Amino acid sequence: ETCGPRGRRFTVTVYTGNYSRLKKSFRKKREAELWEAEQRTLNLGGLANQYRLYSKKIFSEVSREWYERKILAQRSPGTCSEYISVLNNHLLPIFGRMPIQKIYTRQADQVVLYCKEIGLSPKTTNKVLMVLKQVLKYSELQKYILKNPLYGYPELKVQKKHDQYLTISE
Repeated sequence: ETCGPRGRRFTVTVYTGNYSRLKKSFRKKREAELWEAEQRTLNLGGLANQYRLYSKKIFSEVSREWYERKILAQRSPGTCSEYISVLNNHLLPIFGRMPIQKIYTRQADQVVLYCKEIGLSPKTTNKVLMVLKQVLKYSELQKYILKNPLYGYPELKVQKKHDQYLTISE
């Protein structure tokens, strides 16, 4: 398996045995790495069982599992209520019945657009993305997915508020 920049593209070659190979090029290195990992899994049949790739886990099940195992046990009650609010109000309506393996960066782009459409601030949108990233990271650790597709996904820029001081007359 090789992955290297070729001009502005990343070329991946996966050797499948019997002197055959699959070769594909991508614009982004992350896409190349994901495709390479998927091809290696498909070619090495036994590895697919190690990674529960064919489990029919949907986002709502995984997010509930993540919340119960990670958040309730390790976070304060205020943080727990914030996380459950983000899940119920923003993520479950979008991803609820979606298989966890079908979530990619384009779905995160859709979440950002959805948050802008309903008038959420960039700070709140970043909270929604943070919860989504944490659920996907948990999925990766539980081996429901090979890699977190939102690893390195950028946050929105938040404008700093300027301090307002009282004037002498106030």
